[in-house]
Amino acid sequence: MNPLIRLIPRPLVKFFAKPYVAGDSVASAMDVAAEIYEKNGFLTTLDLLAEGIDSQVVVQQNIATYLDMIDRAAEDSRFQTS
Repeated sequence: MNPLIRLIPRPLVKFFAKPYVAGDSVASAMDVAAEIYEKNGFLTTLDLLAEGIDSQVVVQQNIATYLDMIDRAAEDSRFQTS
């Protein structure tokens, strides 16, 4: 990762990322995805931003988060097809 990126103020990063980031938790991201579908009929994808992975521990945490997203989507009636 470019070390200069770390110098950008966090509020500025959040401002520019806001249209592309659905939330800071699985629950909030799923709420946004469901709202987009309900309002516009658009399907979405959920991705875990993890550009800076530098250890096996973080890899395992990200795998657990993806599995959690899959489980929640399977259980959430807003994501069921008829």
